[in-house]
Amino acid sequence: MTYDDYSARRRRLHESVALCPTDLAVRCELAECLEAEGATDDALLQWQQVLAHDPNSLKAWEGVARCRQCAPGTASLRVDNRRR
Repeated sequence: MTYDDYSARRRRLHESVALCPTDLAVRCELAECLEAEGATDDALLQWQQVLAHDPNSLKAWEGVARCRQCAPGTASLRVDNRRR
């Protein structure tokens, strides 16, 4: 994918998340897109949102681990996976 392709996809996914913030599949796709663009801090936030709704999401935990490996400064962030 080209940068423009990722940019357009990211924009559409952000719009989808804004319309339905609890759509975890879209959040996962957005996080993956952000990771592919190198925006690991933003991707980490999306993965954490997924975990806030589904603390057992293996895909989200793997995403958190990848983001923390790419962004060493975020290793101290704690994911609050308690249900609200």
